[in-house]
Amino acid sequence: VTTAPGNIGDGYRFQIRFGGSVRLDGIGIDDGVLEWGAEFSRSRVRDPFTREQRTFDSDPELEWQLNFRQDLAWKNLAYGFEAGEESPRYRFDRDYSQEEQEDLELQVFLEFQPRENLTVRLRADNLLDGSDQRERLQYEGDRSDSELERRELRTSQSGREIRLSVEGTF
Repeated sequence: VTTAPGNIGDGYRFQIRFGGSVRLDGIGIDDGVLEWGAEFSRSRVRDPFTREQRTFDSDPELEWQLNFRQDLAWKNLAYGFEAGEESPRYRFDRDYSQEEQEDLELQVFLEFQPRENLTVRLRADNLLDGSDQRERLQYEGDRSDSELERRELRTSQSGREIRLSVEGTF
């Protein structure tokens, strides 16, 4: 017996988003902007195998982001950061369930235009050296009436990444 993507019955999803931005000139950071956003969601559906209530697949209950950027006049210099995080995501199938979690992400950047039509950008990703974790519960057969066969724990770490890009008309 295998499964395939398809409808699993009625469910519901409630979602609310907040976001905004504020210019930081009033606190002495000229041409600085701070942006934020958050999304809260709640979903429920009856699992077709166990008949229990659960979330939709891959539907985090909370996501947030915070971005900062300041533009300076000298060589059109700009710098800033981007940060964000999500709550765990869950996946379900006939013979397994799993939880996926990613650590807080942080990126910083610096860009400038040494001359017209030329932009140089330096970007550093994964500065907190975060990792991704996955826990999978694998069953001998259907999740609804089988014994747990194994518990898999996987952690992956991609490391920090630094990129230099040059864009322009040559």
